[in-house]
Amino acid sequence: MKLFINDNEKLSIFANIFQNLKLITEEINLDFTENGLYCQALGSNHVCLVELMINKEWFSNYSIDKNINLGINCEVFYSIFTCLDKNNTFEMKYLEDRDTLDITINSEDVEKKFEMRLMMIDSNLLDIPNTEYSADIIIESKSFSDYVNELDIFGDEIIICCDGKNNDNITIETSGDNGKLKMIIDENYLEEYSVEDDITLKMTFAMVYIKKMTNFVKLSKYCELHMSEGSPLKMLYKLDDNESNYLSIYLAPKMMDE
Repeated sequence: MKLFINDNEKLSIFANIFQNLKLITEEINLDFTENGLYCQALGSNHVCLVELMINKEWFSNYSIDKNINLGINCEVFYSIFTCLDKNNTFEMKYLEDRDTLDITINSEDVEKKFEMRLMMIDSNLLDIPNTEYSADIIIESKSFSDYVNELDIFGDEIIICCDGKNNDNITIETSGDNGKLKMIIDENYLEEYSVEDDITLKMTFAMVYIKKMTNFVKLSKYCELHMSEGSPLKMLYKLDDNESNYLSIYLAPKMMDE
């Protein structure tokens, strides 16, 4: 297996994925197939699931003899990306029956070669069902991240409400010992917004995980939020215009006491 990235923007995106993935999971299996790179990462308390798909054409070069599964430590993997400078190229290579992943970072004046120890990680891919969501939101990633950081000052839970019965706005709110904050986002400010006419959808999520999800803000100008009663929140970042290049994060809602 060999992949190569010589595009600075894509290399920054690739590094940012693992910079923030390490905040959700310590270890992950990377599946390299004839179609590209795929992986799932389940948070330690099983309420948050990350799904990453990068088509082979996204990379500057991608070649593989057969499908392989490589287990890595996310912290160690990202530490290699911290050695990047401007205008670097990145090559990742795996030779069969070895217990290390070979990584080379190249610039005009220096070549950095790494051997990263691989791990045996016992995990199975989860079946993620296709869901028709009741509410679909596309918002600027940076704006949503800023809203979440402001809400975080006042509480450790975030309530998202989409009211298809009475108005077309979205509200996000929280409350705690420091007070309460409620934001009403006009639909005209959103890139896209739709909600079923006959429902009022109000769901509560743990702030700590929403913050981790918004850390991926640099992946895309926009993020998508998809919600339905009784289903996990889906947050989607598209890596480019190709629908098959994305990072999705699923977060289970908090069950409120009656």
